[in-house]
Amino acid sequence: GAARLPAGRRAVEWGARVYGSPTTCAIARSQGLEAERCVPFSGEFTVGPLSFTPIRTPHWWADVASIGSHAVYETDPDPEAVSAAPNGGMYSLLIEGEEGRIFFQDSMDPLDAEDGSGVDFVAAMDSGLSSQPVDLWVMCGDCLSEPDALQAYTERLQPTAILPLHWDS
Repeated sequence: GAARLPAGRRAVEWGARVYGSPTTCAIARSQGLEAERCVPFSGEFTVGPLSFTPIRTPHWWADVASIGSHAVYETDPDPEAVSAAPNGGMYSLLIEGEEGRIFFQDSMDPLDAEDGSGVDFVAAMDSGLSSQPVDLWVMCGDCLSEPDALQAYTERLQPTAILPLHWDS
């Protein structure tokens, strides 16, 4: 059924618009999504009453090519090979609306991780967050094992509440 299809194929079935990095759009197109239904973001965008600010953060295992690689697809990949695809640069999302600020991050590595992109993740976080605390941090509950790595995020986010998800181990 549709629930077992990759996200790009579900979007084709449901008529949904997909927002993401250029690599996300390449993967979705390879699964049959029409190019005009994928919006590659390059900065802040809105959907309904919500404002989204993509912020480059390191993917879990940033130094592993098939999981954490920042590599960008230049052409649409083989749809059968996308489960080992590079991520095209991991983005977390600052979501803002009248009710507050949410930082959504479903994967993470320490802010000093190297994914080969040369991105300064500390500077990216500091710039994107504008030094304002977030009301809710939706985060990967088991991605970091070192307290100092977690503290580097919490110092920047200053979350009022945390909703951990992605418990794998």
